[in-house]
Amino acid sequence: MSKELFLDEFNITGGTQPRASLNEEVIADYTEAMQRGDVFQPVLVVYEATTKTYWLYDGFHRLEAARRAGRKKLDADIRTGTLRDAVLLSCTTNSRHGLRRTNEDKKVAIFRLLADIEWADKPNKDIAAHCRVSLTFVVKWRSDSPESTTRLGQHASRILTEKDEQKQGNEEKLSRPRTQDSPVRQVIRGGKDYEMKVGKIGKKPAVAVREEPALPEPAATTQIQPTRIDLLEALVVALRAYLAKPTQEVLRGLLDALGALDEQAEQNSQTVNGLERGA
Repeated sequence: MSKELFLDEFNITGGTQPRASLNEEVIADYTEAMQRGDVFQPVLVVYEATTKTYWLYDGFHRLEAARRAGRKKLDADIRTGTLRDAVLLSCTTNSRHGLRRTNEDKKVAIFRLLADIEWADKPNKDIAAHCRVSLTFVVKWRSDSPESTTRLGQHASRILTEKDEQKQGNEEKLSRPRTQDSPVRQVIRGGKDYEMKVGKIGKKPAVAVREEPALPEPAATTQIQPTRIDLLEALVVALRAYLAKPTQEVLRGLLDALGALDEQAEQNSQTVNGLERGA
């Protein structure tokens, strides 16, 4: 959009001047031409609606010449945007028209672009393309940029701070008391902190011992002496056999039973005599 603006409406205080300085000879020539009535191309402006500001980014020589020529207004091509848009656009101006840029003007464009938070980390080829300068020129002057030096210093400081914090944290973790029975210990590997379970390290797995069932104790050996009842039962058996077997065998069994009965009677008699003597 083209529009005539009062000279006081142009704002030139936002850092949008694309040159290191204005050329007095050019201003004088433009002033003389305007007084003659020569027509100039409109200056370039970004209008910021939130602040109602017209940011001039191309046409600083013409604006100054219009003031010296006594003009009150100047034609302008206006686009909407922000101050940042005007600054970025100023880095490309005067590369193909107007007064030829000096190396100082090119440096201003490079340094201004590097001051932008988004452009600061972009590669040299992108900086060169936007500022319309050679790649070697960007490489030569980028390291001297105050903005680049500051950013590199901040980046290095941030890295050192992070390393110091990490080192301090590791020292604190390593200084923690460790007990032999602690099941978990802090382990640092590759700059990272891990917890390792150490409860079973160095210990052999318990082997289950099978308990053999206790054998029953052997019963005390005792001599069972035949009683009178036993002998009588043997006698009865012998008598029964007498009825079923030949007489000779029955008599032999009967005699054996009677002999055993007599032996038992004698043993009992000896036991009774021993007890009476002890009394």
